[in-house]
Amino acid sequence: MPNNLMTKNNISANSILTMNKFEKKKSVLRGSKLRAYFRDGMLIIETEATALKDGNIGDVIKVKTDKGKLFRAKLISKYKVIILE
Repeated sequence: MPNNLMTKNNISANSILTMNKFEKKKSVLRGSKLRAYFRDGMLIIETEATALKDGNIGDVIKVKTDKGKLFRAKLISKYKVIILE
């Protein structure tokens, strides 16, 4: 069994485990603290943000900065995002 699976709901004691009872765990979970980078030409600004959705690397998710602003951002690693315009 891969270690990146999690159950969709509770599993009773005598049930048969099938793949439809599991889903793959996302790389970034909701509420995770991330480093957010805003690029404008040669200028790069770094800030801290919180993920508002689960996502895998390469996905576009919504993040909330420490100032309270909401942005769409692309996940580039488990702890870093690039804020999109």
